[in-house]
Amino acid sequence: MIHTAKDGYRGVVCAACRQPIPLPALLQDRDFSEESESAPRVFSLRCRACEKEKPYSANSVVEFEGMPRGRNRAHVAPTRPMKPLTKAATA
Repeated sequence: MIHTAKDGYRGVVCAACRQPIPLPALLQDRDFSEESESAPRVFSLRCRACEKEKPYSANSVVEFEGMPRGRNRAHVAPTRPMKPLTKAATA
């Protein structure tokens, strides 16, 4: 019987759109099961799907299967069109 390693990652579920948010490398190695109940760890993460940032606690970290979603770069705000320069600016 061959055992294959499942691709997976740790993250939280977005409070706004319910999409998985992978933990950054800074938090990947931390063991959240040992956190004390008297001082819960809270951190903010930005969702890659809806671009909203919310606070999450250490007990909301779960394991997800598959690969994390890439950041949606098409959602960048469009730039304003350039207005022609006035006579004073060109002189």
